[in-house]
Amino acid sequence: MPRARPLRESSGKEPNSRHSKRAVSLDDSPSARRSSGNSEESPTKRIKLDHQPAPIPSSSINNMYNFAKPNHVDLTNGNGPAVMTKVQKPSFTMAKPVGTANETGPRKIVVKNFRTTPRSDPEKYINAVSAQLDAALSAILADEKLPHSNEELYRGAENLCRQGRAPQLYKSLREKCHEGIKTYIEKPLFAQASTLDDAGMLSAVMGAWETWNSRLKTIRSIYFFLDRSYLLNSPSMPSIEEMGTNEFRDIIFLPQPLRSRILNGVCGLVAADREMQRNEKRRDVLRKAIKMFHALSVYTSNFEPEFLARSSSYFSSWSDQKADSLDLAHYIDESVKLIEDELERCSSLGLDFTTQKTIETYLLDLLVDQEDRQKKLLETKGVSQLLKEDKEDTLRRLYSLLDWRESTNLSEHIRVPFEAYISEYGSDIIFDEAREHEMVPRLLAFKSKLDLVWRKCFREHEGLGHSLREAFEAFINKSKRSTMTWGTDNPKPGEMIAKYVNLILEGRMKVSSGHASATKANNNEDVDMASEDEDAEITKQLDQVLELFRFLHGKAVFEAFYKKALAKRLLLNRSASADAEKSMLTRLASGNSGQGARMLMC
Repeated sequence: MPRARPLRESSGKEPNSRHSKRAVSLDDSPSARRSSGNSEESPTKRIKLDHQPAPIPSSSINNMYNFAKPNHVDLTNGNGPAVMTKVQKPSFTMAKPVGTANETGPRKIVVKNFRTTPRSDPEKYINAVSAQLDAALSAILADEKLPHSNEELYRGAENLCRQGRAPQLYKSLREKCHEGIKTYIEKPLFAQASTLDDAGMLSAVMGAWETWNSRLKTIRSIYFFLDRSYLLNSPSMPSIEEMGTNEFRDIIFLPQPLRSRILNGVCGLVAADREMQRNEKRRDVLRKAIKMFHALSVYTSNFEPEFLARSSSYFSSWSDQKADSLDLAHYIDESVKLIEDELERCSSLGLDFTTQKTIETYLLDLLVDQEDRQKKLLETKGVSQLLKEDKEDTLRRLYSLLDWRESTNLSEHIRVPFEAYISEYGSDIIFDEAREHEMVPRLLAFKSKLDLVWRKCFREHEGLGHSLREAFEAFINKSKRSTMTWGTDNPKPGEMIAKYVNLILEGRMKVSSGHASATKANNNEDVDMASEDEDAEITKQLDQVLELFRFLHGKAVFEAFYKKALAKRLLLNRSASADAEKSMLTRLASGNSGQGARMLMC
């Protein structure tokens, strides 16, 4: 532009922006000249021009804002056509503002998208996904390979639920499961029902139950979103697992042809386990059957009544047979074994606690509580025979049977045969003339045996402890006119106890081998130890004899014989230990020996 050069020279500045160029053109315009008289002079106005500048052609202004690159868009109000590429997704058009054509100002941009977005049919997609899920269900129920991946099927079920198709999806799933059980489980079971016994039929049903659970697990993994989002918030609708279990129960178990055979199979295996030795394979089938009954919710309503009825019949028959054919000892052993085996079987098979308690009640009612069974268990002759033969294990089992129910307190009933045995056996000892000199050792052994039975077999029952002492006291004070008592009514035990004490204090009673060997020591230290052991043995024997002495009512006979023997020991210097003599006198005085015993110390 040759005529703009004087401007730059007079001003002394190089216009470096678009605004400076526009200022030159605006000041030179007619409108700017008309308003110059009323406004302050602008910087451009103060410039004195030597000559009038020539007007700038409009084509030069348009060319000023035309760029070489074809991808730029002319956003100014140029008269020339806008330059654009041939293919542009967004198209920018200039909306002309209201006013003159050459007026400058903001422009309105309109963006148009000529790209058309294809619209898909939702129903078509839903039908396609439903068809995929139906095909997958058919493959699962038929135990075939899935036509689609699990993730794709899961996403499809989730999308249907999010589109509000959960009720229809659940209904379709339920119908498919019903048809699948009918076709792939029920028909094969009925086909082989005629060739299998009850136990075999039970095994076939257990196999079908395991197969169905495996397939149901796969189904639930695909419809998991339906299960957790829709069914979880619908209390009236069962979950997928509950629905599948209910369908199996309604189709396979509840119909009578299969139900009776399943229950017969279980009860038959239990009967075989009772009659024969324990078989782990058989018990494993029973455990799985019990778990299936719990899962199907038929344990209480169908299995338990049938099982208890057959068990009661078996226990009744067993009790009648064993009670007639076995003596008391074997009957007790077999009864306790039966109870223990039944309770162990209930626990091993996983039966409910209520079932175990009912079985225990049946057994105790039949084996113990019935009147004829109590007579057999508490028969005096039978119990006395057990005590004579020292059958501690059987006596312990007898007490356990009678004490099994604490409320009945049947253990108290054993007092009668226990006291009768003590009185009978003790009387035989004190009236046995042929073994008169062995009376006291035999009585001591008898008392020690009874104490052992009371502690180990009768669990230190307080009532039976009283019975033991009362029965012992009763027979030891019995009197009988015979040559042993020189025709008098004086009890013989008092005299024999005094003579036995005399033998102890004279040291003529044999001690244990360990004590005897100690008396043969050569040095003084060994002799002192042997002496101490001998004194301890004498003290122990005196304690045992004094237990018998306390049972005596009339102690005059004992005191007379003891006084005579004491004088003889002192005169003949036969006492084995002076300390033992003093200890014996002290014990007699402190015990219930009366005034006569205290006179012996004077």
